Amino acid sequence: MDTTNDMVIFSVDDQKRLVDYLPVTETSVNTDLQCGNYLKRQAQQALTGAYVPKETIYYDPFNAKLSENKTVHFLESLISRNLTDKLPSIPLRQLTFVYENHPGELVQLSDMESWMETMRGDPELQKTVRAYEQYHEEKEQDVQNRTITAIRTDRGVLLFNDSGRGLQSVTDYLQDIANRYFCPDFKNLESLQMYYFSTSNPTLVQESRQCAAMFSADYPHQFIPAKAHFLDNRIMKDLSPAIECSMAPDKENYKVFTNLFDLEKSNKNLNIGLLDDIYKNGLNEYRYKDHPGFSHKNSFDGILNKLQYSYISEPEHRFLKDSLLKIASDTAKRILQTEYAVRGYEPTQQEKKKGRSLKM
Repeated sequence: MDTTNDMVIFSVDDQKRLVDYLPVTETSVNTDLQCGNYLKRQAQQALTGAYVPKETIYYDPFNAKLSENKTVHFLESLISRNLTDKLPSIPLRQLTFVYENHPGELVQLSDMESWMETMRGDPELQKTVRAYEQYHEEKEQDVQNRTITAIRTDRGVLLFNDSGRGLQSVTDYLQDIANRYFCPDFKNLESLQMYYFSTSNPTLVQESRQCAAMFSADYPHQFIPAKAHFLDNRIMKDLSPAIECSMAPDKENYKVFTNLFDLEKSNKNLNIGLLDDIYKNGLNEYRYKDHPGFSHKNSFDGILNKLQYSYISEPEHRFLKDSLLKIASDTAKRILQTEYAVRGYEPTQQEKKKGRSLKM
């Protein structure tokens, strides 16, 4: 009979920060495979960057009591008290060495454990692995040839290093902006610029190394604004952006932004973009083609049919047609104000007062 385990596998960087973890609470038969999948994901991500950072993966912590709110606290407590020294561990650079040089052989956690046991008894293999680790150490320390990504918004500049985790943090940050694109939190966001540069300035290099700390350690990593350290925009004054895009809250700019960085589009934001388009540019059938899953189609189909397939479509009925178009525009605005929190559509004081009087 299978038993159920409380187990967690987690990654710690060279600054003793928890950067990734996976709770494993399945049956013991599946634990080995799930941990193997975690190891492969860490290796794949590390090898997308300019170097493999000095991280360590730990697993099988004692007295693990996993819960949504307490896992991070538990793991950070282990790290801060140096209790990870007592846990089985895998250096990330040894993991990527195996992933690179033994394709298909890293399926389960036990595969990696067996390889490390073999290495400990093979001096020649140890020498090869040490040379591999030294290569990545030198790459990481060659800061003048490292590429830093800077993203500038109205709040300031965030820096990201060119490790695999740093590059993933860039995508995670941009995806967070895409997810909240129409949110009032971005009411002052007019444009976004992305820069690339190299520097030997230790302060900027260190800032770029902190990028993972701005995200939750669980997967997928969520951006935590309170943990972000925005630098003054003036640090970019002598550089030209590689990319600059408008962040105006409308359908076209949302589409350009998400396509430019290959980001996921949400059904909610596609709805908002189309409603904004109807409010600003009028009701036209072709606009539905951009978003076949438009959730508010029923609110406009009646008016659209009247405008296109009845006597109202004739020129002499222009006055009524304009009136119906105005109704469609007002409907779009009402939905944006009552069903979504959208920057630029916050109700005016008069509209708020009118809303309160209607409830009395």
